[in-house]
Amino acid sequence: MTLDILNIASHNSTKHQREHVKVIENNANSIDISLFRTDNSVVIELLPTGKDFKYININNNNIKWALARTHGHETIEDILNNAVQSLQKITGFDRVMAYKFLPDNSGEIIAEATSAPSINTFLGLRFPAFDIPPRARDLFLKNPIRFIKNTSSEGSKILVHKNSDNKLNLTYSILRAAAPVHNQYLVNMEVVSSMTIPIIINGKLWGLFAHHHKSCKNLSPQEIYSADILGQTINMVLEHQTRQKAQKTIKDILENGNDLIAIETNSFKLDEFWNAQAKNLFEIIHCDGIACVIDKNIKTYGNCPELNSIQTLVDTLNTKKEEIQSYTNISKFVDKGIKDTRGLIFMQLISEFPQINMFFFRDKFSKNIQWAGSPEKELIFEKENVRLHPRSSFNEFIENNSEDSDIWTTQDLFVAKNAIETFKKYIQIEIVKEKKEVSESERSKILVKELNHRVRNILALVKSVSKQTASKEKSIESYVLALEKRITALADVNNMLTESSFGSINLEKILVKELSPFDLSDKNYEIKGPSIELASNVAPIIVLVLHELTTNSAKYGSLSSENGKLTVSWHISENDIFIFWKEENGPKVTKPKHKGFGRTIIEKAIGYEFGGSSSMNFKESGLEVTIQIPLKTILRKETEMFTTEKIKFKDKEEYIEKKKLNILVLEDDFIIANQTKELIENKITSNVDIFSNQKTALNSLEKKTYDFALLDVNLKNETSSRVAQVCNLKGIPFHYITGYGDTFLQNKSFPEAPVFIKPIADEQLFSILDKLTN
Repeated sequence: MTLDILNIASHNSTKHQREHVKVIENNANSIDISLFRTDNSVVIELLPTGKDFKYININNNNIKWALARTHGHETIEDILNNAVQSLQKITGFDRVMAYKFLPDNSGEIIAEATSAPSINTFLGLRFPAFDIPPRARDLFLKNPIRFIKNTSSEGSKILVHKNSDNKLNLTYSILRAAAPVHNQYLVNMEVVSSMTIPIIINGKLWGLFAHHHKSCKNLSPQEIYSADILGQTINMVLEHQTRQKAQKTIKDILENGNDLIAIETNSFKLDEFWNAQAKNLFEIIHCDGIACVIDKNIKTYGNCPELNSIQTLVDTLNTKKEEIQSYTNISKFVDKGIKDTRGLIFMQLISEFPQINMFFFRDKFSKNIQWAGSPEKELIFEKENVRLHPRSSFNEFIENNSEDSDIWTTQDLFVAKNAIETFKKYIQIEIVKEKKEVSESERSKILVKELNHRVRNILALVKSVSKQTASKEKSIESYVLALEKRITALADVNNMLTESSFGSINLEKILVKELSPFDLSDKNYEIKGPSIELASNVAPIIVLVLHELTTNSAKYGSLSSENGKLTVSWHISENDIFIFWKEENGPKVTKPKHKGFGRTIIEKAIGYEFGGSSSMNFKESGLEVTIQIPLKTILRKETEMFTTEKIKFKDKEEYIEKKKLNILVLEDDFIIANQTKELIENKITSNVDIFSNQKTALNSLEKKTYDFALLDVNLKNETSSRVAQVCNLKGIPFHYITGYGDTFLQNKSFPEAPVFIKPIADEQLFSILDKLTN
């Protein structure tokens, strides 16, 4: 027996539900044993089974008959009507009701079975939301059945050891006593015994099967288990039927839908879509009017509010973030131009640019609501305290409502949820399809535009390399030689980019190209590591780092010696790539006293551009370098050219003039950023902060006041739009830097500002600095 309990208690499922252990004989009676676990306890429940105990037999006529009746019905109403009849027959309760929750959390009896015609009916009556408080609803999601043998019983007290501070959690208990207020509620309904089985669809509480009996009723464990099995079977049938019906209602719309997306303008083909599908959409959910809004372009069909009112609803409801919202009275959002419209299901198909919203409207109509007694609770004064008391009357109470629309059903919302997911998938399919149909001329335009951008960027990089090389070399000859090698390295990487159609470059190929001049017969270097493709926009700086390491080794390290050995290896962890450069058997190494341009690139460029690290260990036996780069920053991936995130501030901050100017430079290329910093600080009295991404720049803008900003438009995997918005709102003058021209300003997320085309001429920058200082 003990082993059986320990075995079941070890199951992980006992943390989330009550599990049956076994039935044991105890004298003349049998005892059913079940258990569950709490945070710090194992709770064992013992229930007498009665003298005539029998294990559950699925072939038992009642159970087999009940299970058979759950299938083959086309409507949810038919399923529930058969379910209450089956449950009433199996359990023998006087009344079994199917109670359905409505979107406002009130509930309505939509199916009922009684043991005799004389029993009063609750069919069609509405119950207010507060009859079943949130705590009780949460418990129904966790416990598949709730049985109260006697509503007049106060239950048994739980004895707690005097030294124990633990509170016993009885969430999964079948013997847990009900709250006194709930028992009083049932007593007021003339109910003595009660059993409740939750109806759960898609993980949410959809409704309840409520069982009522006017006298004290004993249920054996096997009868409770039978009802539990039937209840869970009905849940699965209802979920399947609900999902099937929802999918059927949107199938026709998608079978013959028009092309929805215009790739060349990144916009939704609203006119074509609406002309073809408006009537079909009108049928998807019972309504009086529908509207589709794409940015400020609004199309309507049927009875809808005025266009200005629809736009007000878009602006208001899009701030709530929920993809689907439902209301029975929209007058709380907009009070003019709504005509007779009151009800609304609001759907956010796409929240980014372009923004797409769908509306389903319902008119107000006068209707009588049949409440089970007045929905108002009365205040009871007891011993100087005031508390709410359970309703004492459940006689029909008629309330007339003439301003709201009809309530959106759970089925309506389920259809909306399925529709929104299907629309999204369909839109993505259409995007892919139309991308395939883009003409060769359009592809050529895109390629020329990208080529132009890359040429301008490489020219800016060459200019920066040239200037910084000149500042470090001591003679014309050494300057020319160093510059030629660096430009050759950049040219090689661009050749590899061209061969790969600007897609990506293999790391091993870069190293082979760089080390090929040292490919001797006895090969004094070794390259090893898994294949990895670098994004084309990050390859140049990595090439320069490897070039500087190679050049240094050829001058002073292992590649300068016949016996020298160089090993370049790399491995990939979950989030990073680690590159190891190890030199051996070369000349004796000492740490240089001065830091040249090459060492600056090796030590600082990786951290600046990628948020990684690069460490140089000048060991006597040979230089060792460890480079760590986050994978997400260097791997090739598809990214959007421009984002449209909006930043909002309450007020513009005052512009503060300073003698020493603070200048912000947002540029993802370390060499260009560093050269720009030196150029400005040598020209005027200033402090220049350089940043490679929006996050670090925005953090600095929160803490520091700047007098001017230079913003590279197209950063790695993002743009500078958010930083531009913040500068604009703070009153900080700024200029854009780009290799794309000024066409990006057509995008609404970029505030207007002057544009520098890469590479920037020194005179252009100096003219701006002169204006700032004067």
